[in-house]
This record gives sequence, structure tokens and C-alpha cells, in this order.
Amino acid sequence: GSESQRKLFQCIDIKQTREIFNIVQCVDCGFKFTNPRPAFDEIGQYYGKTYYSYQAPSTNLLANVPSNGKRFLEMGCGSGEYLIAMHNQGYDTYGIELDENVVSAAMKIGLDVRKAESNRLPFDPEYFDEIRLNHVLEHLHSLNDIVAEMGRCLKSDGVLKIEVPNISSFDSKNFGKYWRHLDVPRHLYHFDELSLRALLEKHGFCDIKISTVDVPVFKKLFYLKGLFTSAKSMFYTEEKRSLLSRIFHALFLTSVGFVRYALHNKSELDGAFLFASAKNR
Repeated sequence: GSESQRKLFQCIDIKQTREIFNIVQCVDCGFKFTNPRPAFDEIGQYYGKTYYSYQAPSTNLLANVPSNGKRFLEMGCGSGEYLIAMHNQGYDTYGIELDENVVSAAMKIGLDVRKAESNRLPFDPEYFDEIRLNHVLEHLHSLNDIVAEMGRCLKSDGVLKIEVPNISSFDSKNFGKYWRHLDVPRHLYHFDELSLRALLEKHGFCDIKISTVDVPVFKKLFYLKGLFTSAKSMFYTEEKRSLLSRIFHALFLTSVGFVRYALHNKSELDGAFLFASAKNR
């Protein structure tokens, strides 16, 4: 709610437009966010048709299994792969997604997916047993409204599960303004453990447990793919340099960052991703 903020640095939209966006920090509470940002009805153009979560699921087989009597909602469900898995475990599944084409594709294979609205969820109070947001919370425009809505739609003692990038991670500090998980302007908010906990407590969630998850360097190609994104960010940000200088700069800094990440001693709260679970009161 504070209007007092300071600019930390500028980042480039490396995936779509090459536009520059500011990352700012609230002077009063320390929360970091992208400002200014595209409006809700403009943000779709920054995702594009090739956005990773919009790709077709590996299977669209909805099994004929008995219901376990529980309802599950995934915010930002993408093509619906996780919804399919939960349906096949007996849950009544529902999804929310921004892109109309993705919503239509999910509906065609039998999933109940609704078009996202900026500040409300189209469900009755105390409707769900569990709500999941996997790298979605940082994308939501009306953050307080939607978190309050999730509390309204969850049953008492219903479970909320969230995973977001960790702005206080070693990986983030290692790459600074080139960190791939800043992902402006799609990522509107940049959470650490304190800000994520404060948000959940503000809206009445309890039994909050937060841990971090790190990405193994040599076991998953995901990390190496991310390094390429950081290298591109370095290359396109330094436009005043010569082409050869930009290439060398990007390769050198990415290599140094990779070695530092591979060698550092991980702690409980410096992993690249934050995972939170909480219960509704």
C-alpha cells in the first residue's frame, strides 16, 4: 500500500519485445516489483504463442476413475497437464488461464478451464479443497484481490500450494539484473521468503511452511537452458558495445556465474525457487 519506492535496476524483455522495464523496491517493506507494467488487457502480447506452459500436454487421457469427493483448482493451468494428472487421481479439477486459445484447447479435451479475470475467481465460497499456483503468483495483476479470492474459495483448512522464483536466492544475486527468472514484464512481482509469508498472513492463511528448491546444475538441462537466457539478456542489454565485445561479455559473465553457482554451498533459504504451503482459516 505504500507509494514510497526506489529503483533497483532495469531489465530487458528477452523473450518477446526487447523492451526495458524497471525493478523497484518498496522503501517501507522491501517488496520488489516491476513498475511500470503492462495493463491486464495488454499483458497477453508479452507471452506469445510459444510460451512454455501453453505447449500441448504429453498426454490428454482423462481416465475414468471414481471421484475422491475433493475439488482442485490450478491457477495458470496452461495446457492442463497437471489437471489431467489430478483428475486421474480422482479429483474434480478446474483451471484458470489467461490465453483464450489455451482455454479453448483445454476445454476440447474435457477439462473445465475458465478465462482469467483481473480480480475475481468465478467460483462459490468454500468450494475447493486445494488450490495450486506453480510459477503463477508473480504473474497476477490484482495480487491482493486474487489472494483474498483464493481464501474465499477455499474450504476451512483447505490447502494452498505456491511455487515462485526467489529474488533472494544465490542464483538471483549471482546474475543480478540478468537473472532469467526476473522475466519482465510477465513477472510483475519478485518474492522472497519474507514477502511471500507476509502476503499469506495478511489474507488470513495459517500453518505457513516455506522452503526453497534449487535446480541441479548437471542433472537437468533446464538450468543450462536458463543460462542461455541470461547470456542473451547480457548480449542485448549492452547495445553500446561492439558486437564482438557483447559476445565476449555475455559468454564470460555467464561462464563465471555458472561456476559460482555450481560451487556455492546451498543454504535452506537461498534456493532459486520458493515453495509455500498454507491452510485457510
